[in-house]
Amino acid sequence: MLIENLLPLASPRSSFEHPEFDELTRAVVSARQADRPVVVMMGGHPIKLGLSRFLIDLLDRKLITHIATNGAGIIHDFELALAGGTSENVAKWIQTGQFGLWQETSRLNEIIVEAASRDEGLGEAVGRVIGEEQFPNHDISITAAGYRLGIPVTSHVSIGSNILHAMRNCEGAALGKASYTDFLIFARAIQDLEGGVFLNITSKGTTSKRFRPCGTNSQKYRRLAPSRSQTHDATSIFSQPRSAGTTMNDESAIYEDHILRHYEEPYHNATVADATHRQRLDNPVCGDSVTLELQVSDTGLIDQAWFTGTGCIISQASASMLVEHIEGQTLEALSNFTAQNMLDLFRARLTPRRQQCCLLSWQALRRIV
Repeated sequence: MLIENLLPLASPRSSFEHPEFDELTRAVVSARQADRPVVVMMGGHPIKLGLSRFLIDLLDRKLITHIATNGAGIIHDFELALAGGTSENVAKWIQTGQFGLWQETSRLNEIIVEAASRDEGLGEAVGRVIGEEQFPNHDISITAAGYRLGIPVTSHVSIGSNILHAMRNCEGAALGKASYTDFLIFARAIQDLEGGVFLNITSKGTTSKRFRPCGTNSQKYRRLAPSRSQTHDATSIFSQPRSAGTTMNDESAIYEDHILRHYEEPYHNATVADATHRQRLDNPVCGDSVTLELQVSDTGLIDQAWFTGTGCIISQASASMLVEHIEGQTLEALSNFTAQNMLDLFRARLTPRRQQCCLLSWQALRRIV
């Protein structure tokens, strides 16, 4: 598959008919109108068949809310973005022992190691690198589009099934961690699937098998999580590795009085009709959401700050602390308010993953500033 073979965004040359097609399109439109998810699970074949532009267009129009693929899907997407082509002559190169051993593609293993160190999912990390480094064909990358739009594109890898795993720079621990993070992101998406649409496209193998354990775990999330935080605490049980002798109570500091006060009696927890600035951010890993609404004067002074949101005690309490802290300050002054300042304001030691929850409202403020 070469980039010139990718199908253009245009009307089909011939009409497509299927007895269930109209029902499918109605279901997708209905789900999105009701703000319900549309999750696509696929292997690498839609990319090899030249459909990348169509998938990106559906992401741009918010008709797809999650794409889950396998290792092959990520490889094809990366190679097209970098080199304008993907796939190879298997029969030719396997006879010489050179099948899949391409130096350019091995860069993916370096990205995976970096993803593990940053607690990123595999798909997010690949999209970030393609977008930030502006690969020659980044505009036709599905992972880059997902990263740009904040829509999860996850990769669910079977170790030993992709060319990356035979390369010398492959680190199994990093690969497992990054793909496991993607599993948690996908499980979180499946938890909210009621009223939505799940599409399995050209994938009867390992990718489709990811649905069953995700469905099981999403039900565990529902049973274990408290009603006010339907997902995060239970997600943490699955996502936070624990060494021997440790317990979940090791982070008991997050239940200190000042944090509980902001969670149970939050400051300015409401919407404002005449807000001058509004910004919403979601954490796709755990499902937490925070919306900041500010009333800013002509001089740049924040007269009032409000927030709404759903999620864990950390994301909601930190949002309450933030809006209380920034009232009476100027946007210009807050341009120097750093992530470390936000963590100091929260006053509790947090793991890197939980720091992301604490910084969710701060990130929304940064976008406003």
